[in-house]
Amino acid sequence: MSEWAEKVISHRKAELEKQELQDRALVEKQRIKREFAPVVWRNLRNAFQLRCEELNRANGSKLVELAEKNPREFSVRIVGQGVELAVVHQNETIQYSYGSVSGAYSFSVGKDGSLELVDASRYSFTADYIAQEVLGELLRRVG
Repeated sequence: MSEWAEKVISHRKAELEKQELQDRALVEKQRIKREFAPVVWRNLRNAFQLRCEELNRANGSKLVELAEKNPREFSVRIVGQGVELAVVHQNETIQYSYGSVSGAYSFSVGKDGSLELVDASRYSFTADYIAQEVLGELLRRVG
């Protein structure tokens, strides 16, 4: 076999091996998302529940109320104001909205192999931080 043919075949094999590694990494990331997204979702819902309870205690009466709509959606209602925050788990994202305000966090596998929630800038946030920020912003906007 000529040197040229050996180079072409060697390059082709290296490219195929590289593609196989990338494919395996993608399959592993998808497995992590499938396995751990429900856990991250529950953690987020629990963080919202805890922060609602904290706000109600600090207010001295019921200010906000969390309601589970289905296994992939919950809402937080400001009592007596008709304002409702919807939080929905859709495929690989968590979306929230109230009024004209909306936002989303995506599931992403971190460098350490853990599943994280990231915003559009790809910065990672904890469930508790998201609950605090979203609820705080909701209450600031409503007044």
